[in-house]
Amino acid sequence: MTTFSGTTSFFARRKFASDSSSASLASRSSSVANQTEHGLLSFLATAQSNEVDFLPMSWQPEMGGIGGGGTSNIQQSFMNLNLSYAFKRIHRGVDEPYAYRALVSEVSILGHKDIRRHPNIVKLVGICWDVMSSIDPIWPVLVFPKSDLGDLRQFMKSTIGEKMDFDGRMKLCDNAAVGLIALHSLDVVHGDIKPQNVLVFIEETNGTSTYVAKVGDFGYSTLVGGEGMEGEGEAQVPVSRPWNAPEVTSWSSSFGVREAKLTDIFSFGLMTLWLLFNKQLFELEVDFEKLDPDPSWKQSENMQRIFSKVVDDLEGFDTNQKSGLKDFFTATLSIDPANRQLELKPLMEKFTAVAPAKYAMNTYLAWIPYLQYVPHNKNFDVKAFQKSYYDAWSGYSNPYDAYNPYHPTNLHQRGINPTTGFSLGRSGASNYRPSDFLIWKSFHQLVEGDHRIWTLIFTALKDQVEEQNIPDEEKQSAAFQLAFCYETGFGTLPDASEVDRYLEIACKTRQDLLHITNLIRDDKNPMQSKNVDTNVSTSIEPSQFDDIEEVEEIYTAASDAALRLFGEDHTVSIHLKNIKAMVYRRKGAVGKAMEIYQRLLEVCTEYYGVKHPYTLQMSRAIADIHRSTGNLELAVKLEQESMELDTMFDANNLQSKVGGIQKLATTYRKQKRWEEAEQLELRILEINTTTMGEAHIQTLLVMSKLVTNYLKQNLVLKAEEMAIDLNQKALARYGEEHDYTLDSMSLLCKVNKASKKWESVLSMASKVIDIKTKRFGPNDEKVQVDRVAVVDACIGLKDTAKAIDMQYEVVRCNKIVLGPKSLSTLSDMEMLGILLFKEKRYREAAEIEAEIVARREESQGAEHQDTLLSAYRLKNYKQLDEEAKV
Repeated sequence: MTTFSGTTSFFARRKFASDSSSASLASRSSSVANQTEHGLLSFLATAQSNEVDFLPMSWQPEMGGIGGGGTSNIQQSFMNLNLSYAFKRIHRGVDEPYAYRALVSEVSILGHKDIRRHPNIVKLVGICWDVMSSIDPIWPVLVFPKSDLGDLRQFMKSTIGEKMDFDGRMKLCDNAAVGLIALHSLDVVHGDIKPQNVLVFIEETNGTSTYVAKVGDFGYSTLVGGEGMEGEGEAQVPVSRPWNAPEVTSWSSSFGVREAKLTDIFSFGLMTLWLLFNKQLFELEVDFEKLDPDPSWKQSENMQRIFSKVVDDLEGFDTNQKSGLKDFFTATLSIDPANRQLELKPLMEKFTAVAPAKYAMNTYLAWIPYLQYVPHNKNFDVKAFQKSYYDAWSGYSNPYDAYNPYHPTNLHQRGINPTTGFSLGRSGASNYRPSDFLIWKSFHQLVEGDHRIWTLIFTALKDQVEEQNIPDEEKQSAAFQLAFCYETGFGTLPDASEVDRYLEIACKTRQDLLHITNLIRDDKNPMQSKNVDTNVSTSIEPSQFDDIEEVEEIYTAASDAALRLFGEDHTVSIHLKNIKAMVYRRKGAVGKAMEIYQRLLEVCTEYYGVKHPYTLQMSRAIADIHRSTGNLELAVKLEQESMELDTMFDANNLQSKVGGIQKLATTYRKQKRWEEAEQLELRILEINTTTMGEAHIQTLLVMSKLVTNYLKQNLVLKAEEMAIDLNQKALARYGEEHDYTLDSMSLLCKVNKASKKWESVLSMASKVIDIKTKRFGPNDEKVQVDRVAVVDACIGLKDTAKAIDMQYEVVRCNKIVLGPKSLSTLSDMEMLGILLFKEKRYREAAEIEAEIVARREESQGAEHQDTLLSAYRLKNYKQLDEEAKV
């Protein structure tokens, strides 16, 4: 995740090695090892076999970017009420087989059972899709939890990071070491260890906040070796200045397994040196911001001198502690890789010996395979944590076991080894072929996604059948899935004749197909996600689509097929009918949409009960229609009934409950029933604070709504109290430069304006302007609201001259961002003219007004009342200017 400096480049495609006889992580990716030409289907097979969720969402470009790497961009998004997520997108223009090879590598690593739950490795939440338009290619997108604190580099530049003491920095180093040791123990070479690829999260435990570092970004990682294979195989490591080991160059980047791991060790040691001593290193002319290919400070004689100097200068550390730190850096930062120590465990013992009472290596406790590395922890209860670990895994069950071909009861169908979970007689445990991807295994998840993904998969299967140079087994598997597609309307319109044709190619019968559809019919559970911490609702929005008529045809056909195959009470049928109703609403056919929702409400009430989330969802959809058509009283009635029925307070049902309350609060706001909206928002605040924490983004958002509500009720003191609390929580959690904190400061300025506390407004708004200008630049529209606040404060303080100076900045920025003809720009120019008039600067006022008149005549016409009013002002300003001259 390269956000600022520290760019990464690849000079050749990676080579991977595997042991076909081993069931280790490395051998699970022999497809990568053998340089298979990966495509969509083999990627989906890898994800599916690793039980990675397919999420019903698309990345949202309006949320903005938070980083980028050699093959990908990192974007952010809110997926539900509880969490925000980071989307890792493939760069446009990247070679497709290479991109899929990188995706397979990352999913294979992060999908491994001993990695996906590791506390110091970023968790892969699932896979969604980059669907920009009907003409752009569709790419898989990896979804990760988004850290509001950013990567390690961003965090250490924040207010919180800059104030973090030495012990806190050591703790972050310790976290990253635990993650790296876990990877190396499974024969994974990360290949790009640097601050930009370590994310910082905040975790709440018993009311205490802890900063935790997690290793991420495995796009350049390599799966090498296997059991008993250390030293064999080959991996390529990218140049990532200045963090790469000195032996990694553009002409020398291919290494054996041991040597490749040693490059990780050097990068980790260098990152640790930077994290602990960055300020002191800068004084020694060690600048990590410069991307010099061969900086002098990385030379052998200089490196020893540098880390010895900064360690010796440490205050409050005895000789033994300093010696332990020096030993650590000597063993990791040796220029000669032969002198580096491969095993981090003994090095971390020396490292954490600086403060054993504080650290107690507690981050290691959460990961049972790391037991061998924690004998020095006196409080470690092996049996307790073994039980905790395996209890956690016992609950990690596949919701599709009933028809999962990898389930023990179905192994006989495909000759799968029940011990390893991989096909018998095949070399390479995870040499996943396109035929290993089975639509019905993930049907619930896929059908809730964008229909363009269905088409993408359908097209890939067709290409597979039409490909001449593939084994008959592969072709038959694809043909059987195409028969399923034509039966269910997945990616194509249903067609019975095509079903029969592809069944014949697949050497299957209608009975075989019926067996699959019956298994789906018997499973009425909703779409389940293993790695998402709250329920996920569909992100399908018909307004996203170019051809709404085509979308209507697709969902009508699919919903009719689902009704025929699964029944109208099946979750798939309910979902597809719901989307069809949304399409009708998009077309303006509100009556047809209402008819569908009312039938869905009857079905859900009969089969699932009045309190089921599906039933409440349909009731709220009907309320939405009433609200959009102006029937606010009916909307309120339904929303109140839904809210009373929704008695589920646990976190897993938070989205449904809070969403319903918020909809009712929104309706109250539209009716200007501020007190009733306030009570509902206070209820949401209580729930969010209890389940998410008092400084979670969703908690802060509710607080900001309450501030606005209080201002609408003219309850300025309440608004001020809430705004101050909001600002303090955001500042303590995220630091003063974070977006959440800046927004809270701007909101507090608004409250202070209402109470005419002009000095406070001026002070805080000026501070926000400085921070935003530094972060976003002087011409960013985010700065404008605070400039306006400064103008208002100066007017309130009767400092018109200063108000004029700032209003000039407002106008200047608006001309750049909005354009000189924008009505907002012209309105702000009018304000500037009035301020100049008050200061008796008539000539300047006339010049501003003359420009306004010209712009209004051009855009609004000479006879428009705004143009005439501006012309009248211009005449007055000119007359006053002439009188002033006399």
